[in-house]
Amino acid sequence: MLKLDVMGRYLKLMICGWLPPSKIKMSDVYQLGGDVIVDAQCRLIYQFRSHDPSRRPAVCDLIKALRKIGI
Repeated sequence: MLKLDVMGRYLKLMICGWLPPSKIKMSDVYQLGGDVIVDAQCRLIYQFRSHDPSRRPAVCDLIKALRKIGI
């Protein structure tokens, strides 16, 4: 079952006029998200594993990781 905060985000988008693509019926709505940063040599620099689809890393954490590789 979808968590309330995830359902809330979908509801806000739908109120603003967004409709999920018909392809979403075939998607895994329970899939968890994540964010990664990989450098030019394909080395993993940063990894954030989400415990639910609505969680994302803090922007300051992403900036710190990018600064480590000189970006």
